[in-house]
Amino acid sequence: MRSPAAALILALSLAAIPFACSSRTPAAAGGDASSDVRADGAVMTDGAPSDAPPDRCADDVGPQGLYIHLSCTGLYADIGAKTIAADARYFKPGVPFWSDGADKTRYIRLPAGKKIDSTDIDNWIFPVGTSVWKEFILGGKRIETRLYVKTQETLWKRTSYRWSADEKDAIRNDDGERNVNGTNLEIPPAEACDNCHFGGGKDRLLGFEAVNLALPTAEGLTLERLALEGVLTRPPARTKFDLPEDATKFAAPALGYLHSNCGTCHSHIEGAPAGFSGLDVRLYASRLLAGVGPKVAELEAYRTTVGVEMSVFKKGPLLRIKSGDPVESGVVFLSARRTGEAGNDQMPPFASHEVDTAGVKLLSDWIKAGP
Repeated sequence: MRSPAAALILALSLAAIPFACSSRTPAAAGGDASSDVRADGAVMTDGAPSDAPPDRCADDVGPQGLYIHLSCTGLYADIGAKTIAADARYFKPGVPFWSDGADKTRYIRLPAGKKIDSTDIDNWIFPVGTSVWKEFILGGKRIETRLYVKTQETLWKRTSYRWSADEKDAIRNDDGERNVNGTNLEIPPAEACDNCHFGGGKDRLLGFEAVNLALPTAEGLTLERLALEGVLTRPPARTKFDLPEDATKFAAPALGYLHSNCGTCHSHIEGAPAGFSGLDVRLYASRLLAGVGPKVAELEAYRTTVGVEMSVFKKGPLLRIKSGDPVESGVVFLSARRTGEAGNDQMPPFASHEVDTAGVKLLSDWIKAGP
């Protein structure tokens, strides 16, 4: 049986299918450079972790050198009180990725004294020791927390922590699980993270990027804040912008949705899993931050979708976007269905079991208005 990623890539090669709670005040960056990084992301200074986990965490290390309990990873100063550690910086992308209706909170910890290499504004390179957490919250309760840690120049390690129903503890779950705590959420197997992260750019971190952090709806550690704190090696002259709009007045939200939900796989960034399909719905900061931004009709997300033919399983020939007709547009057809199995005839192709009706409406409104 093919893996979800293999099935998706095969289908794309044949058919050129399109795509796929709380806040904190940012603390100031600073501190001395570290000399080493443990697999769990703890920064080492003179042989000792700078965030010194409790003694019990010394025996908590599991596969890949990552902790078994979330409480040992450095996200929480006090997991019982849900107090976030001071060096875990809250951020919210301007347009979040759809996660079956779950709210998400995100935190990033950059190693003290290190910077993000932003020489290529569309392809940031993060320093070794970067740790990122994403918590999934449904019905006001934490369900899952994902951890992504850069331990070497070309290596990220990842795992997920499943919260108990009473939220007193969260323990590693690398195998994945459906219907966690009676919800419709799925914790995908840890290896499934690579289906998107592996080809998301020169470095593998997604969501924490120039476009999503420059939008007015971004929160916490935004592009502006990163520039002010001197965390970028080459900060851009502009750190805020609005998404391009056209005469329909529906283009901007639709483009933002495509960028965040589909642009990881469908872009011309080297290594993008579905880049060879020719579909490119990613927005590029190098263009949007440069003076007068491009018109909507000049964007890759327009030129590779509107009036461009595709083929979809069980549906027959379609245009990716048929102007004026969302029902006969492939981007809507695939986004508005869930087949019950991971595969290539729904988008995103796996780990999603509920349709993002609000997102589908954004696409449909733009198409109906006639881009």
